[in-house]
Amino acid sequence: MVEQRKVLDLIGRLREEQVPVILISHTLPDIFAVTNRIVVMHRGRKVAEKRTNETNSREIVRYIVGELDDTREARWIASASAAVLRAKNGYNWPRPAE
Repeated sequence: MVEQRKVLDLIGRLREEQVPVILISHTLPDIFAVTNRIVVMHRGRKVAEKRTNETNSREIVRYIVGELDDTREARWIASASAAVLRAKNGYNWPRPAE
């Protein structure tokens, strides 16, 4: 725990100096203590990006477990658009790379 506290203190000092740091962790109290922004990955995909002061642990956990996904609607719209373009005139557009 002493080492963990030292790392978090260092990250806090770097943050004050506006040095970018990427912290990969599932320890939410630590994340909320030292970050400005939180990016959540679920199953290898980015599902959310939030300002730390505009979210809370409960919401972040919902993204982590897959209950929420800020990108789901955008993926559905892109998929639906592609399906319409494939069906029109019996050919695919844009054409897949050969």
